[in-house]
Amino acid sequence: MSGKNIIYKLNINNLEAGYPNKSVLSDVTFQLSEGEIVTLIGPNGAGKTTLLKTLARQLAPVAGTVYLDQRQIHQFPDREYDL
Repeated sequence: MSGKNIIYKLNINNLEAGYPNKSVLSDVTFQLSEGEIVTLIGPNGAGKTTLLKTLARQLAPVAGTVYLDQRQIHQFPDREYDL
């Protein structure tokens, strides 16, 4: 370990997301550095679309935090949050 602090582009901590009366995701935690490429794979109903909708702010998280550039995504004005 080099001991230096890593600053992640996207940081998701203990995310819970879903729809009224239906939790789809729980305890999702991961970090992405700038330039990283990831894929989401899983069976139908696993929560892939729910995760992406939450990251795009189409769904509000039930619990947990999502940070982009060290700011919670819901703190960005709509015009500034352009994925």
